[in-house]
Amino acid sequence: NYDRISMVPAWTAHRVDATRLGKVSRVDCFRRDPRIDKPTASLPSDYSEPVFDQGHLTPSGDMTTALNPVLNSFVLSNMAPQYCQFNRGVWQIFESMVRLWSEDYGVIYVITGSIFDWNGDEAPDDPPTVPRMKSNNGKARVAVPSHFYKVVLFPSDDGDLYSVAVMLPHDQTDLSGDEAIDYLNRHVVSLSVIERRAGIHFPFPSSH
Repeated sequence: NYDRISMVPAWTAHRVDATRLGKVSRVDCFRRDPRIDKPTASLPSDYSEPVFDQGHLTPSGDMTTALNPVLNSFVLSNMAPQYCQFNRGVWQIFESMVRLWSEDYGVIYVITGSIFDWNGDEAPDDPPTVPRMKSNNGKARVAVPSHFYKVVLFPSDDGDLYSVAVMLPHDQTDLSGDEAIDYLNRHVVSLSVIERRAGIHFPFPSSH
């Protein structure tokens, strides 16, 4: 669900099957999504600046079943500005944890999203108030999320649906190892918290 006002994905959804991963390697090919009209599409030039990474919502590491899924994970409709410490630190560790969960639990489903709640009132900010990344060309088109989240769904053999939701502040916290794991554990939240702060509703069946 691409947000044409913020020019980042509101959320992405995908499945992870560890038994099918690892067939191809990462291929960096960041590019505009041709399905989105240019006035509302984020562009490589928007990310030509020194502060933020082009942060995947659906990670390329979850798409390594074949070449095309890897390539398609690099369209900019799957990207949001992320501080490099965040993107290459605790966020990357979280992505790796999800793949390990798939090894343990089989096929799992992942929703990843952006939140804009810079004023901390636990509701989406008014779009004109959201900070935007300033490119070297002087334009400031792409909004910077205040938080990112993942909701991971684990279908069980008995038909139940189990979930875990983690919402992380988007800042320059730089953690690794056990500190990063502890940090992730401290940011487990209920689905209702994410729904309220993102301004969305997850139409899930009953889950645990």
